[in-house]
Order: sequence, then structure tokens, then C-alpha cells
Amino acid sequence: MLSAKKKIYILILIFCLADVLLFILVIFPLTKRVGENANEFRGQQKNLRALEAQTVSLKDFQKNVSDLKNYALVVQNAFIDPTAPVSFLQFLEKWAVNYNLALAVAPFDSPAVKGDIWSSVGVRVDATGNLADCLRFAEMLENSPWVIMITRFELQKTVPTMAVQEKPLGEATLSFDIKAFSGKPAVMKKN
Repeated sequence: MLSAKKKIYILILIFCLADVLLFILVIFPLTKRVGENANEFRGQQKNLRALEAQTVSLKDFQKNVSDLKNYALVVQNAFIDPTAPVSFLQFLEKWAVNYNLALAVAPFDSPAVKGDIWSSVGVRVDATGNLADCLRFAEMLENSPWVIMITRFELQKTVPTMAVQEKPLGEATLSFDIKAFSGKPAVMKKN
């Protein structure tokens, strides 16, 4: 039979092996699973915060949707109708009358140029009147609600001629070409 000392060593060895097996088979997988669950929990927290931020953003968007619709209408009205730019031409005529200018307007074909985002219509404008009125008309056009680009600008001093009622016709002639955009994508022609 085994001595008491050997029995104690065997029991200690069995308990140590049992502890090692318990650690390897139970505690280690358990701590590993706890770590994985903690990582998953952190990921879920991040997702929850992102969803909360999206919810706040969506609520802000819903509050501002009427303003955005109004802005969209303003932007849409800033473009001309490329088939019949009547409202733009009426706008030019109205302001020419306001500034006492003799106005000649002629639309022309404005082909798309590389870099153009939208298709456009060209408008040649010749206005004759007082120098200050011509400059105010040009400034008004520059600050107008239309999406335009002035491609050519000429301001010339003219010799006043007398009209039928003995009033001078004008001391300056303002001439420029405008590229008025339609808001539709530009179509580049292939050569």
C-alpha cells in the first residue's frame, strides 16, 4: 500500500490537474465568451448611438423639410426654360424700363463648353442710356436671381444724338453676352 506521504502527493496532483482542467475547460472559455460579449456589447452601443444620431438628424430634417421645399423652388426658379426663355427676357425688359434704357435683346445658340454643368441659352444684350443707369442695370443683372454668366462685357461712351423731342438718346452703350443656364445637364457634341 502507498504511504501517507505518497497519497498526499497524489491527492495534491489530482487537485492540481482538476484545477488545470477546470481552468482550461470551464473558466478560460467562460472568460473568452465574456470578452466576446463585452466587445459585442460595445459594438451594439456604438450602433445605438449612431441610430440615435440618425434619429435626431431625421427629426431635424423633418422640421426643415418645408424650408427645403421653398429653397428648392427658389433654386428651380433661378434657371431659365431653354426652349422659351420668355420670363428671363421679360425680366431684362422690365429692368431696362426701370432704368430708362433703350434695350435690344437677341437670344443665340450657346453650345456647351467643357466644364459646363448645365445646358445654356445665350442672350446678347445691348442697352443705351445714361452711364449711371447702364452701370446700375449691369449691377442689377449681376445680383439677379437668375443663374447666369456674363461672357462678354463692353461699355462704350457714345455721342448723344437728339431724338424727336430734343432729348439725347444716351451717353453710354452697354453691350454684353449672357450665358443663362437651364438647370438641365449639359450635352457635349462629339466632333
